[in-house]
Amino acid sequence: MKSKKYKNLEELIAKLPNHSFSINGKQMEPVCLVIEGNKRQIRRSFRAAGWYLADSIGFISTLKSAVSSLLNLSYRDGPMWPSYINGKKHQLGFERPTKTDTYRRRHHLRLWTTGFKVGKKRVWVGTISYDRGIGRFKGSLLPTHHIGPTLVLEEGYLARTFDIQAPKYLRLGQSETGVINTGDDYVWDGRALIINLK
Repeated sequence: MKSKKYKNLEELIAKLPNHSFSINGKQMEPVCLVIEGNKRQIRRSFRAAGWYLADSIGFISTLKSAVSSLLNLSYRDGPMWPSYINGKKHQLGFERPTKTDTYRRRHHLRLWTTGFKVGKKRVWVGTISYDRGIGRFKGSLLPTHHIGPTLVLEEGYLARTFDIQAPKYLRLGQSETGVINTGDDYVWDGRALIINLK
């Protein structure tokens, strides 16, 4: 399907999503990242900035993630459970280890294409958060990552890894506090960090 073109990101504000959702339709993290670029540029740029492309979910990766979680080991490209926007699973997931370099704690983000272009560049949206540890949540027998509440800190961290000296933002909504499907609190300032890839 051909992407619809716009002159600038501001024209897209009303058309971009505000939140991601779990497979059962429960609200997850707010959208706090907008990227202009194609998939090849994204993969190359994130790799250069020290981010690892997440493994696909499968038997081996799931087993490895379970062992890494239990023993608090490193798994720099560990899998991410899917999140959805408009019923579409995220297309790309990236993570960056902390100084402890364990699977329990990591910086991570998910990206979706939007079907829009600004000029010749595709527009992607994303969520980003910090995994502060692993534990169970109400209503599930399986352990999961728990996120840190302050999303703007992760936006700033991402900007620093890309050596962005003066970050630019796109306001997508009003500031809000909320709870994602795992029961973790979040604080969102209503803005999304803009990354324009060359």
